[in-house]
Amino acid sequence: MSDVDQFVREFFGPGNEFDLPAGWRLNERFSRVAPFIEDVAAVPGRPVLLPRRQGRRWFVLAKAFGAPMGRRLIEALTAFVGPTYAHFNPTPAVPRRDDPVEMALEGLGDGPMWRLEIPHEKWQAAWHALRLLRGVWHERPTRTVEELVPVGRLLRDFRIALLSGDEQLSAVYLQRLVASGAFDATNTAFLRIRRHDALGFPERALDGAEVDDLFRIRLPAAIRETMLVAVHRRHLVAAAAGRDVDAARDVLLRYPQYASLLGGPSQVRRPEARSALLTLALAYPTSADLETLRVALADADDPWLIALRERLPASAPTRAKPGINTIRDLIDEGAFEQAWRALSGLPDGVVRDRLAVHCALGLADAVRSADLYQALNARGPDYLSQVLPQDWQREAWQHHLDGLGLRHDRVPANWVEFIERVAAGEDLSGLSRNLDEIAHQWPVIDDRSIAAAIAQIPPESHAVTTILDALPLLLDALGEQRAGISSGVAISLILLSEEFNEAALASLTVALRSFLLAAPNAAEYREAISSLSDFAPQMVQVRTVDRVLDLVDLLLAGPAVEPGTRATVCQDLLARVRDLGRRLTPAQIILAGELSLDAGLNLAWPSLIATGELEAGRSLRADARTILLYSLQQRVLDRVRAALRQLAPALTVHTSSDHDGSDRLKDQSQASDIALLATRRATHAATGFIERWVGGTVVYVPGAGSASMLHAALESLRQPA
Repeated sequence: MSDVDQFVREFFGPGNEFDLPAGWRLNERFSRVAPFIEDVAAVPGRPVLLPRRQGRRWFVLAKAFGAPMGRRLIEALTAFVGPTYAHFNPTPAVPRRDDPVEMALEGLGDGPMWRLEIPHEKWQAAWHALRLLRGVWHERPTRTVEELVPVGRLLRDFRIALLSGDEQLSAVYLQRLVASGAFDATNTAFLRIRRHDALGFPERALDGAEVDDLFRIRLPAAIRETMLVAVHRRHLVAAAAGRDVDAARDVLLRYPQYASLLGGPSQVRRPEARSALLTLALAYPTSADLETLRVALADADDPWLIALRERLPASAPTRAKPGINTIRDLIDEGAFEQAWRALSGLPDGVVRDRLAVHCALGLADAVRSADLYQALNARGPDYLSQVLPQDWQREAWQHHLDGLGLRHDRVPANWVEFIERVAAGEDLSGLSRNLDEIAHQWPVIDDRSIAAAIAQIPPESHAVTTILDALPLLLDALGEQRAGISSGVAISLILLSEEFNEAALASLTVALRSFLLAAPNAAEYREAISSLSDFAPQMVQVRTVDRVLDLVDLLLAGPAVEPGTRATVCQDLLARVRDLGRRLTPAQIILAGELSLDAGLNLAWPSLIATGELEAGRSLRADARTILLYSLQQRVLDRVRAALRQLAPALTVHTSSDHDGSDRLKDQSQASDIALLATRRATHAATGFIERWVGGTVVYVPGAGSASMLHAALESLRQPA
């Protein structure tokens, strides 16, 4: 009997009601858990994650071997499973000496252990997330120092995964960012909050283990606005629907920690953030700058916001402007925002600027710190020594500027200035880590001006890398409907970078979608699209096939401005896919064939029946199951439905492209075991309707193409019912 068999007898013995039969290796029902058990043979080179059942309670026990692996594992568990699927405490659990199951796990070697309790209704989703975690962990190569990916590149890929609404890919890059060691706990929390918001679930930001600490610090403007949206989503939706101001105020009175969100700019953009800000001002008026808030939100025309604004209490009588001692007291108390506003009442000079530096250190606001840095420099090289006479004070200020990437003469005021300065050779790569916060405060410049600025970048210069790092934020700021010309230029930049990993192709998909939505003319279309053929050999790889098929799908769904150009590009991409032969999955072969027919191409694809590959469909648990496919693109739905009929004939497939809820969509949702939603983010009008009525699991599809939806459908069908 092997060591693994001995461990299995102990771990799945008394105290563990997870029913694992003796022949688990050959039992298809346990094919998903078998790789996790076999990981025991690789100890201590791999972590161990195994299921446990105690009565009606379900657990996953996770074990790492050594502190470095423990740090990686806790970050991976937080990113993939976290509070979304489990009652999760990031602090390691102490193995119970009287528990034979935990002692069997402890007997594998020294290292931390975690005990994750998972609600039964979330068990399948949690186990799917753990499979993704295991796959990413094992596929990640051991890197030498020379092979480490720059943090700026990881940030770019993380941002493009968020822009694409790709939950899995963003989790992968979040884990890699954390593993890089470049971010402390607070900034890691900010990355997670940005991810929750981009995926359409900002309220999850209130569930993190570090959330209490976040309410004790001054948050960056974009993070603060997301937290305000989270407060509205979690607590105020019902009151807002009934326009019950008193109910809204009363519910927030139960959460005094939220009052810290009143510290910061009164002008926020998103209506949900405005709702939370006004309600917090009603609940905690002494912590709010009521007059500034009233002025900042004077343009609100939503009936709910008007009702809240009208209930704001009258501002306190105007008092004398705070003096130096009062401002110092505010800084000592951590009221940096209030102290910063009070500085306007002091005369210019060394004392005022010294207090401003102390405020800036507490605020960590990139824009205000940059303005202050520029003002201090303008007074001459010796002025800083007068403002900050102690060496440690100057070192703290310089460290603060370095941390924000602001050791420049001036931070750009908008996107065009940023691009022009990069194109001129200025190194602004230091802004990369805080560009989310800086760009959040930039005005949106017109598409044509941005495209002209990008076009001036020398293709062989370091500037290309800096712009590509910023590209996800730029496209998001412009919006899909307003980025036509600049998206065309961005396509060329992405191709010239010759980096064709999943994130790069996701970035290319986003840029291509924006470009096609802008209805380009024939010359623009030909210039941007034809270049895809030149890079087909590098783009088409086994690991990127689904992304490439989504690109073809997107081209066929877009306007046929130049039918000949489109057909040539589709031919070049699909021919490269076909050349991969038996390395393709049955689903990819079927879908590529469907796309070939739609494109009018005469490409021969391998016969699944002749090769026996269609037998793979037997692994799908599709008998008597019903699946709902939701997308705004009817052609995507038709292709995926046709492919599923070949792969799983017993499956019942419903499709919908309704923009809003309907009786038909309600009936389809209630009848479905699985609902796949191909929307960029989880905020479309119909998605909430489906989530409300669906009878089974909801899966958000990464990407909006046929390949992404089919892959997600097959993965879902492989899970037990």
